[in-house]
Amino acid sequence: MTERESNPEAPTPARSRAWTPALTAWAIRVLAFAVASYLWLDRPLAERVRVRPDWLGLWASRLTELAEAWIYLVFLVPVFAFCLWSRRKRLADAALLAWVGVAASGILVNVVKVILARARPKAYFSERHEYGFQFFRVGYEFNGFPSGHAATMGALAGALWIVWPRWRPVWVVVTVFFALTRVAAQAHFLSDVAVGYFLGAATSLVAASWCFPSGIRCGDGSGAARG
Repeated sequence: MTERESNPEAPTPARSRAWTPALTAWAIRVLAFAVASYLWLDRPLAERVRVRPDWLGLWASRLTELAEAWIYLVFLVPVFAFCLWSRRKRLADAALLAWVGVAASGILVNVVKVILARARPKAYFSERHEYGFQFFRVGYEFNGFPSGHAATMGALAGALWIVWPRWRPVWVVVTVFFALTRVAAQAHFLSDVAVGYFLGAATSLVAASWCFPSGIRCGDGSGAARG
């Protein structure tokens, strides 16, 4: 019996490329949501969050640190090395794919940030009351779109989505929660987070077809499969 017959969830190269139409459809949905959020949701939500209880702001500021890209870029390297050494193929695939997704989406997001230079909530609530895209304006207050932390969470979700598909609802709920801490911490608007998360997830899904042209061993998350 072949691996494909014994594990019908193991993707083939064709399945990896089949993500393209789905990603296109989701890109349109996310873009539409981002536009609507930019026009009608971002500012009211930010104003609502601004009057949040102090304890909520404190927790959001702490939890949002767990979405920083450097944590995963550093942590996943020894994880990948250990998995290769111990011949845990599925875990090695997941670690490599997540690392590539986080790194690539981080580069992409930072380039877009510089080009669009969207004002963060900090700039909106300043005396200047600036909102929107400033284009090539330099400074922390103007690199809000898209959210890099949200992209990191999206990249992790995309990698885990592929390798352990049966646990997809868990990956989405957990990573979306940490992505939304960027809104609760008043570091980003909602549309920044939505687009950042999508770019991260899409990067991992696309990277899968480049890093693993023969497909990725996947399972139900019940244990680490050995290659």
